[in-house]
Amino acid sequence: MKPITSSSYTFSKLRETGTLYVDKTAFIHRLVTTQPKGIFFLARPRRFGKSLALSTFKSVFQGRRDLFKGLAIDSLEYEWKTHPVIHLDMTLCADTTAEKVRRRLLNTVNREAKTHGVEVSGDASDERFQSLIETLAERDGPVVILIDEYDRPVLENINDIPNAVEIRDELRKFYGVTKITESLQHFLFITGVASFAKVSFFSELNHVMQLSQHPAYATMFGYTQEELEKNFSEYIDLAASKRNVSRAEFLAEFKIWYNGYRFEGNAPTVYNPVSVAQFFEYGMKFQPFWVETGSSKILVEIARNQSLDFSEEISQPLRASTLNQFTVENVNVLPLLFQSGYFTIKESEEKMGKTYYRIGFPNFEVETSFEQNLLNLYLPGAREEKIDNCAERMHAALASRNYAAVISELNAQLAFIPGKLHEQSEAYYHSVAAMALRYSGAAVRIEEWVSTGIIDNTVTVGDLVYVFEFKIDKTAAAALAQIHRNNYAAKWRGTGKKIILFAIAFDTEKKCVSDYKVEEQLETGLVE
Repeated sequence: MKPITSSSYTFSKLRETGTLYVDKTAFIHRLVTTQPKGIFFLARPRRFGKSLALSTFKSVFQGRRDLFKGLAIDSLEYEWKTHPVIHLDMTLCADTTAEKVRRRLLNTVNREAKTHGVEVSGDASDERFQSLIETLAERDGPVVILIDEYDRPVLENINDIPNAVEIRDELRKFYGVTKITESLQHFLFITGVASFAKVSFFSELNHVMQLSQHPAYATMFGYTQEELEKNFSEYIDLAASKRNVSRAEFLAEFKIWYNGYRFEGNAPTVYNPVSVAQFFEYGMKFQPFWVETGSSKILVEIARNQSLDFSEEISQPLRASTLNQFTVENVNVLPLLFQSGYFTIKESEEKMGKTYYRIGFPNFEVETSFEQNLLNLYLPGAREEKIDNCAERMHAALASRNYAAVISELNAQLAFIPGKLHEQSEAYYHSVAAMALRYSGAAVRIEEWVSTGIIDNTVTVGDLVYVFEFKIDKTAAAALAQIHRNNYAAKWRGTGKKIILFAIAFDTEKKCVSDYKVEEQLETGLVE
């Protein structure tokens, strides 16, 4: 079996060491042969292969055909001409102030100049960037510019809007150089996480082709089901054997955990490539490998601070344009979470010539990571072992149908939260309840869609299925009536499982559960 790595993003190293590489060079070929020339932008979540793609472009433009033997591009028509390549990794330019970002930009340009053996002039980073392009073009011909994670310096400071705006303005001048020097370029490719409105970063770059939701490039990043089974076949068989299940059973569970990202309304779903690699690298155990960066945690904090009501936000179709762009001055957390990979497209529909999406968590891994970050925010300073004890008691209460104990543990979780952090919103209490249930280890589905509406939570423990509905400052009877009115239990009738309808009312003044009602159902109807 070829070795697997999740820690190297350099194409040449992967090929030279015989490391497994999923062939995406047909996409690369299509882009590098675009006429009259390629000027592109593509946004994807972190840890999705963007850096590897830019490294692959770099090897193509360096004329290193030897690295592509056996790959798709090697059999396609291409001249393999060399071009000077300016490769800017903007993760190296992230810092806490605009002044520090300026210094990092200068250092980055100076390193590139040194790599190419040229001298550049100018005091500001944009001046030196322009000098670098002009000098290289004069010496070696039209340049290739690859900009990775263009938005990282801003996203690292997105919770400090004035500072983020100042950093954005600095980057706008820097990136504006690519417009001034357009005639000296052969190819320009920009990647990042967020599709900020053009007025934010690229007000001058109206000629850039946006690929983020282009159907032809929807699977350029991430692995399709076919790619997974073809490239990781031996690893899949080994994992299935190790877990003592059939190949089909393993693949079904693997898909629930790591598949589900959709980047265009009608495109196939894909797997996060780093999650796939780390599963096979680290013992073949199902766990969240989502790497939580500082920015990811910041996004979850924004969601909490803005009291994002998921039940309201994802219950209605959203205009595709709503999820595509936003400004630094007015951060809308929903498109930011969507572009960061916490939400993805579940369904797509056309209305009056406009595209609408329904969104949700892509898979179990992302859902778990999101909730863990929320848990850390809602329960600051709570001792881990104390939370774990509550989780064990919650699981036992659910499994034994001890409903009073379920309420007691839920109130215990609420009691962990300092009073100043409590919020009087339904979204807040939904989040706390979801975390308490999820942390118990039970199989929890949040905001589950059924034909008649969206269920707040469903929880499966053995042969028991709990259908939860939460209300704030209302009665449990009202919550139970909604469960009946929308026939939320219909999905599980005929499955042989015992269905438990659990209606809970929270009192925002007392910061606890004020009332609850429970009904147990079998296929024949109400039991108690």
